[in-house]
Amino acid sequence: MAGVLGVALNAAEVASGPAVKTILQLRSPSLHTVKILGWGIFFQGTSVTADPVLVQPCLQDGAGTMSALAAGTNLNKLDPSSVALTCTGGHTATVEPTTNTPLGSFYIHPQSGYEVRYPLGQEPRIFSNSTLGNFGIRVTAATTVDCVCTIYFEE
Repeated sequence: MAGVLGVALNAAEVASGPAVKTILQLRSPSLHTVKILGWGIFFQGTSVTADPVLVQPCLQDGAGTMSALAAGTNLNKLDPSSVALTCTGGHTATVEPTTNTPLGSFYIHPQSGYEVRYPLGQEPRIFSNSTLGNFGIRVTAATTVDCVCTIYFEE
């Protein structure tokens, strides 16, 4: 790892229920390990009685079918170094990745959000040449709700 800090983020996305949907995915570059520093998701629901949304950070195999993240728009460096980011990613899956290994499951009210920062030395890592070389945030919502999502990483 070169120590380049980055953030992958999406614009307002729709988590439509009850299907599982990957909202944001980070893909490691060829022959590189990427450390996941944390992630967050925030909903823009309007009903106080709405059912909670199931949110699962996952290691994923394959990219599925998603809109690509664009450097400088929703794939950005967090430090001033001149080294370019080499990660890629996608958002708003229309076809889900084939294999998902959840790293946790969280029920979050659709009028709130949740953020995780992994403890130093306990961060999940993704490697392009491994079976599960992508990190994604997938959701299952009972009804349609807008959300924004962020993944913090070091490559």
